[in-house]
Amino acid sequence: MSLDENERFSPYKADGLLVARDQEAHDAMLEKVRKYLDDQREYFEPIVETLTEYEYNGVTHYGAGPNTEYTEIIADHLSQFNGCPLKALKLKQEQQRKYDAGEPWKRPLTEKQIVVFSMGYIFQDAIMGRGSEIALWRKYSDDRMSGGYWYSPDAITNNLSHQVKTTRKSPSTKADRYITIEAVRRSGEVYQKATDELDPTYSVEKGILEKFPFYWDYELQTMYLFDRTESYLTFWWINGGEQATFKLTADADKVATKGKELEDRIRFQRIHQEKGELPPPDSRLSPGDCNAYNEPCPFLSEEPCMSRIPVLDMMSSVQ
Repeated sequence: MSLDENERFSPYKADGLLVARDQEAHDAMLEKVRKYLDDQREYFEPIVETLTEYEYNGVTHYGAGPNTEYTEIIADHLSQFNGCPLKALKLKQEQQRKYDAGEPWKRPLTEKQIVVFSMGYIFQDAIMGRGSEIALWRKYSDDRMSGGYWYSPDAITNNLSHQVKTTRKSPSTKADRYITIEAVRRSGEVYQKATDELDPTYSVEKGILEKFPFYWDYELQTMYLFDRTESYLTFWWINGGEQATFKLTADADKVATKGKELEDRIRFQRIHQEKGELPPPDSRLSPGDCNAYNEPCPFLSEEPCMSRIPVLDMMSSVQ
């Protein structure tokens, strides 16, 4: 059972020292961090002619620079095409409406999201140097149905995209190093139990590839955008105080496939946007889209999600 605020916090004095939560100072600090996070994001579509040219491996990219000017049109970001199209489009429409009406319009962040997101940026700045992240703009095609969105590698190393990830998972556990067998079910979940037999295929790299499947679509998409089959990835294992940098190399056909899937999703979302229609809930990429970062989607209580999502969840649970 979770505790409410009054049960969790209460002033306490011992040996002449009083500890008491200061909500006013806390709120001021939180607002400072929220502004910091807002400053890391490009919110509007740029005036393309004012973008800065960046040259990587003989390919010209266009990105935000000191002289970049912006429109008043809320921009898309690469991440918006990796979840639920309905949610992405509704959030964009809501943000544009609030901005046009002069209302508070920037993305609302919970305290938990502020802590998680800012931790990532702090590690990124420490490893790569402040300002290492460059916001690059994928230009529109002639029909405006593809391109036209921001994508932001954490840094560029050897002319390749370089992402920084933090995790509390260990880089090497006994379950990684030893062959595992299926253990008993507890609370509806299957737990893996290590045997005494070493896994001859074990490596930290294998563990990363298997533990973090949600990273790889973005990495392959970034390779596609850079017209390369390689990228860099740095892991910081927070609990153990360890870090390592890895080079990712993908098969060319895998990159091409992920690139086509991305372009297809963009066109799908843009066609609905141009028609003034919302994509159906069925177009979400996974049930997890409805609870990203452990935060329920704000549209779950609205139609068509309110009646359709429970049916979709039931269908996915029996597959």
